[in-house]
Amino acid sequence: MLPLAAATRLTEEQVECRGPDVLLHTAGTADLAIHYRGDDNLIVNLYELAGHDDYTCLPTDENVVNEIGKRRETVPLPEGPVVVQLEMADGPWRAYLKRVEPHSRPSDGGGLANVTDIRTAQAGRSWWSRR
Repeated sequence: MLPLAAATRLTEEQVECRGPDVLLHTAGTADLAIHYRGDDNLIVNLYELAGHDDYTCLPTDENVVNEIGKRRETVPLPEGPVVVQLEMADGPWRAYLKRVEPHSRPSDGGGLANVTDIRTAQAGRSWWSRR
């Protein structure tokens, strides 16, 4: 188990990995581009953290990709913070953000819904496991 702060932060710079992982989106609305080069199932889930203040349980997830084989996907993302979980991915993949917009909600500094500096807000919390 690692704290959420250890998750790789999604930006317009390409992230490359192999297998399951957890990524963090903290910008405004954006499109997530994924290029998957595995042969088996790719499952991608989104967990919106906005308005979720119960640190003892996971927010409800949204399954946005559940496909088999090599593929390129573009998934719209809501305003962050959003956890992007690549639950199943047997092979290498690349991901990055496109068409990133600034946040539309003002930050009042309170609650997870307004967090853009996730390291400060989540230091020590261990929701997600990484392999």
